[in-house]
This record gives sequence, structure tokens and C-alpha cells, in this order.
Amino acid sequence: MVLTQFLVAKETPICMNRIHRAVLVSPLLLALAACASSATSREAMDSWNGSSLSELTAAWGKPDRVQTFEGKRYYTWVWRGKQGVTNVPDMNTPAGPGMRAGYHTEQATSYCDRTAQVSDAGALEHLTWDGNACGQFAKQR
Repeated sequence: MVLTQFLVAKETPICMNRIHRAVLVSPLLLALAACASSATSREAMDSWNGSSLSELTAAWGKPDRVQTFEGKRYYTWVWRGKQGVTNVPDMNTPAGPGMRAGYHTEQATSYCDRTAQVSDAGALEHLTWDGNACGQFAKQR
């Protein structure tokens, strides 16, 4: 708290306001992007309803993992990619007189894990997914 009071007294209020805005607005923007990504992913995965295992493997390739659990078969595809670079404020970097809080860059990773529950006849019964880039795996019509 003493450091914050010192910074406010020595730094211009505009600089501190910008830092506070960046810290508060960034999570909001990420949350909104996640909502849009979630809706896109849901539509993409729903496009596979009524499909067969052969259609999934034709589009996504050989599954990374095949499991049987309680008599049901599950096929899992895992995808990882690069999403880009983002600037992140350094929250733990002390800023003294004449100094400004810094930023560092982080590589953002995009991913999509898809698991299909398939019947003995090869029909898709249920599809679950987890990831921030599943929209690209929609069924091509």
C-alpha cells in the first residue's frame, strides 16, 4: 500500500490510470473472446451430430487415443497450435520514481481436444470438446 501511495504521488495520474485500465479491461476482453470462441466451438462440434466414426477420421485423421470404458468406445483427437503473442503487464515488477511498470510477452497456445463416444455400429453417440480453437474443426458441408 505504501508503494502504491508513493507511485501515485510521484507518477502522473494518467500513467497509473492506464495501468489500472489495462489490468481491469484485459480480463474482460478475454472473457468476451472466450464466449465467442465457446459459441463457435459449440456450433462446430454440433455440426458432427449424426456422423460416423469414418467421417470423423476422414476429417481429423487417426485418433490420438482410443479407450474402452464400461463397454463404450471413446476416440480422442488432440490438437495444439500457436495463437500468437500477447503483452502481459508485469504485476510483480516494482516501479520506483521515474519508472513505469513493465510488460512482457507470452506465447498464447491454441488447442482443441475432441472425444467421441461411438456405438458398436460406428455411429457417433456423443461428442465432447475442450479448447479455445475448436471452431476450425466443424464438419465441411
